[in-house]
Amino acid sequence: MMRRTASAWTASAGVTQARHAIESGMRWVFREQPFEDYGIDAHIEVVDDEAVLGRLIALQIKTGGSYFDSPAAEGGWWFRDMAAHFEYWLDFSIPVVVVLVDLDSGQCHWQLVAESTVEKAAPRADRANPTGLQAHAHRVVNVCSTYTASPNFTT
Repeated sequence: MMRRTASAWTASAGVTQARHAIESGMRWVFREQPFEDYGIDAHIEVVDDEAVLGRLIALQIKTGGSYFDSPAAEGGWWFRDMAAHFEYWLDFSIPVVVVLVDLDSGQCHWQLVAESTVEKAAPRADRANPTGLQAHAHRVVNVCSTYTASPNFTT
């Protein structure tokens, strides 16, 4: 029997929730990146009063309760990933935003990935580091902006 894993369902539901927040709430254009995904799940295009502006933003969408396990003292959450991902996003030709999706609340939380929002961090003690790199194995970003996906969306 074929099975759909819980993680596959969660990832798909997160993209759907982000799409809803962007299309229904912000009324911007959402384009999922379904092929050859190397850390960019979708692109959004800014729309201002029905004028499509040609300004693109790339999204890395993460869904699930584990992404909300590291609250930041100043609000929001710390998002951890491999340094290679952050380097890729920092060098990307358009701005990249990390989106953390909370399926229970219907909220999407996001933060621009920029030199000013990313910090180097020591590897977490509860995770093995297969590469042997210790000092710069992970980078983190504080995801702090919150948007709720609903027809009454406000910014």
